[in-house]
Amino acid sequence: MKIVAMIMTVAAGFGAVPVQAQPAAAFTVPACMEGTVMPREGQGMWMAGEILSAAGVKLEWHRGVGHRACPAGAIQITVSNNTDATDHPGALAYARPYQGMHIRVLYDRIQEVARGQQFARVLAHVLAHEITNILEGVSRSEEHTSELQSLR
Repeated sequence: MKIVAMIMTVAAGFGAVPVQAQPAAAFTVPACMEGTVMPREGQGMWMAGEILSAAGVKLEWHRGVGHRACPAGAIQITVSNNTDATDHPGALAYARPYQGMHIRVLYDRIQEVARGQQFARVLAHVLAHEITNILEGVSRSEEHTSELQSLR
């Protein structure tokens, strides 16, 4: 829970005040984004790395079609563009920490709540949140529903 509190504190102020001194990363986490390219995806991935680096986590990004190019043990991130309404209603993404290292980002739902420059910021916070869930081995799908409702 300490990592969540630290990340949420950093995330809440991300962009408001430049972070001047960040701790050296305690450990590196490989993360593999599937081949789908989203607008401002690279910026969102970079921002997620900045959020997590404040908690001592260094993200090592990889690309892979179907995750074939992912290193062993990498967090696998899949992007869904046509999310069924019954698939985790209200969520922007979800982690499956009990089924391995997999995250599903619900791109179409992020688009609904984030426009223009805000897309990268929302994507960054969604990625940082889900990666934290994977690292802690917990799932917080109820939080996603309230997060999405508060954005509308």
